[in-house]
Amino acid sequence: MFNSPTRTIINTVFIGALLIPPAAAVLSPQFRTFVSTVIDNPASFIVQKEVLRRATPLWSDGIALYNTALYRIGVSPNPNVMAMGKEGYMFLGNDHVKAYDQVTRRYNPPQSEIDAWVNTFEYERDYLKQRGIPMLFVVAPSTGTVYADKLAHVPSGFSNNPTPFDRVLKLTKERGLPLLDIRSDLIEGRKIAETYSKLNSHWSDFGAYVAWQKIAPEIEKIMPGEKLAGVGDKIKVETINANNEAAGLLNIDVTNEWTRPVREQPFPTYNVIMPDGTQRPLSGETLTGFLELPRETFSPNATSNLRTLVFTDSMGASLSPYWTASFKELLQVNHHVQQPPAKLDFEGTVEKFKPGFVLYLMTERYFGVPLGDVDALKMRSSFATTPELTTDAIWPAQPGKSEVVFASDTGLSQPSTIKLPDNEAAKRYLQLTINGEGDGSLYLSYQVAGVTTQGWHEFNSGENRISIPLPGQVDANTVWLLRNTELAAATLTSIRVRSVSIGD
Repeated sequence: MFNSPTRTIINTVFIGALLIPPAAAVLSPQFRTFVSTVIDNPASFIVQKEVLRRATPLWSDGIALYNTALYRIGVSPNPNVMAMGKEGYMFLGNDHVKAYDQVTRRYNPPQSEIDAWVNTFEYERDYLKQRGIPMLFVVAPSTGTVYADKLAHVPSGFSNNPTPFDRVLKLTKERGLPLLDIRSDLIEGRKIAETYSKLNSHWSDFGAYVAWQKIAPEIEKIMPGEKLAGVGDKIKVETINANNEAAGLLNIDVTNEWTRPVREQPFPTYNVIMPDGTQRPLSGETLTGFLELPRETFSPNATSNLRTLVFTDSMGASLSPYWTASFKELLQVNHHVQQPPAKLDFEGTVEKFKPGFVLYLMTERYFGVPLGDVDALKMRSSFATTPELTTDAIWPAQPGKSEVVFASDTGLSQPSTIKLPDNEAAKRYLQLTINGEGDGSLYLSYQVAGVTTQGWHEFNSGENRISIPLPGQVDANTVWLLRNTELAAATLTSIRVRSVSIGD
């Protein structure tokens, strides 16, 4: 054992190491802003703490050193963010829509949620089918699904439970819905190279290549005569240090081995269509990142003439070069399944872009949230197809219709109110038509019995139809609107309200 002076030195160094980060934070120029902001708005504590941490390198470096040390001995600094597995693998935790409980088969949603998910999918398929537009829905598996052998601490009593994906797949097969399961292909691909990395929840670029070998032939079956790029390409696989997701989530600073295919023949250049209509050329190997959505492209040398609409999430980034090389005209849009307040205007996007084919790519963990609101989908469709028959109240005023009162700035740069007419309905829908000058968002709130419901709704350049479900009775029948003035400007052009039963 250490003698007394040595023990004193060790204890002093240890205590000093613990005190350095908070002392550095207190001395940071950002600290005064942190204190005043939190006093004014206590709910901002978590966000402001992160701002303070990032402004204090000594704090960040200390956390990184500590968390990396924990990882090296096989311990996760925060299992709810990323859970520790075997051999250095980490998996998204339950903070991410129950991701860990899904892959360990502990999450068992009620059948009503599974039915609602499939009902929404079926409605979207039928909506497209009525317009002669084929579709394919692809689920991008979670890391823990493909690397189940690397999971740790899986209770034996759950090992035979079906996952939410299993249950949805069974029901979609019974209803003849086009849902593609590529789990076994990615597991088999591991015999060639790793299809996922140890410290990232997304498939690697090589994993995306393996997935595309199953997805593309399925699309070619649905769209006879079309040929897609990247199928059976001669490649070699290289491994690089890249895309350590745990660095951003948990400050774990280690190497992450990432596999990617190197093609003998690179994909051809494609053009990004800018908001003003001009086109900017990009290398055919350039990925479309999640934060770059929506993105419209034109590929003069694509292998097919398809005009394709892709609803996607961050898993689509590694697949995007295959899409731009395959589809002459392409629009990639965030499906927003992971952001319920930012409801995707499915019908509006389809009607505006008028695709010949629709591809839906969704990360497996999003089975932990609804695919959408099928009632809202039906309502938006009725607004679009028979607006005069299905509108009970409107602004600007029209003869024979109840009036929605709106006397605020149509630019919505200041808090604005919508006064709804009285009604006895249990549920109603509000549709806002907004002309956006770019990508932006709109804040909407209302109260029922003193309880506030609020959320952000995104809009893009051009005309947007935003549909919001409301209770029949809103306090004072008032809805509040405010545009995010740090993003694109927009103009509110119409408001419609319908207060009837769904499905009539």
